Amino acid sequence: MDITKLSAARLESELAKRFAASSEATKDLVAAGFGEVKINDLRAMPNKPSCIVAFFKAHDSEMEAYAEERARRIYSGSLKPIKRSA
Repeated sequence: MDITKLSAARLESELAKRFAASSEATKDLVAAGFGEVKINDLRAMPNKPSCIVAFFKAHDSEMEAYAEERARRIYSGSLKPIKRSA
């Protein structure tokens, strides 16, 4: 999904969905005993358990949505899509 083309309402919905997924992945990570491990140490682990892989997938997806939200707010002061040139 190209998040840059979403309407303002759809972006807000996507942000909420991705935040919920990231929160759930964080809970799973803590439940697996990785709650005290720094994020950089988790990224550096050579053989990551599935809960860490799922956490980073959800976290990176959430950060992508927040980056788009921030870009729109900086550019136009709202969540209207930015008209990007090709």
